[in-house]
Amino acid sequence: MSLAPTFNSPHNPSTKEIDGKFVLCFIVNENNDLKTQRIVMFVADDLNDDWKPCDGAETDGTVLYRA
Repeated sequence: MSLAPTFNSPHNPSTKEIDGKFVLCFIVNENNDLKTQRIVMFVADDLNDDWKPCDGAETDGTVLYRA
């Protein structure tokens, strides 16, 4: 059994090219609770590349969350 949260309802996506890399940000809810939100950020060298969490993010891409 995993204790990791389940992310639901990704919304407000934004993709930008910054310094030659592509950055994808979006908001998710945690465990079907609308009061819990996280901002997730991934980066890639190319739009078709493997997306990875940005530097400083948690392994799931979370950069900001409400505790």
